[in-house]
Amino acid sequence: KPKRRVSPFLLALLYLASIAGAAYATWMYAHRGSDEVIEPKFHRLTFRRGEVRNARFSPDGETVVYSAAWDGQQPEVFVASRRSPEARPLGVPNSEILAVSRAAELAILLRRDRVSNLGTLARVPLAGGMPREIAENVLTADWAPDGQSLATYNAAFLVGHCAVRRTVMG
Repeated sequence: KPKRRVSPFLLALLYLASIAGAAYATWMYAHRGSDEVIEPKFHRLTFRRGEVRNARFSPDGETVVYSAAWDGQQPEVFVASRRSPEARPLGVPNSEILAVSRAAELAILLRRDRVSNLGTLARVPLAGGMPREIAENVLTADWAPDGQSLATYNAAFLVGHCAVRRTVMG
């Protein structure tokens, strides 16, 4: 009994498929992502011992605002420049940063209760000054893109609700 021969058409089809696969692999290799992966660079802003609780960039991208509790003390808001090794305290004791607006105004939480995590929402300029209290029993807040409204999450008697507050600048 003679052996079955492989069809010449099938051989030609396999040959074309292998050439096409090799061409595709060569093209993919030549056009692979030639962009170099840029590794992030970290710059240490503080060398003190304690707990950094929250941090935000200011609108200029060069200033970092953060909350920290150093050496077992109450938390406080600090302002640091990426160009300077020294951070300055904002001068508002027992406060934590929540958000920074486009107009460089801070939403901070005063006197946060360590059990419920609720505190008093206040706003203060990035340059410092007296905070202006806005609402009590606030868990968190953030500025709206317009830089004048605050979205807050308030909680009362373990029932939370979200509210948007329109506050007038100035």
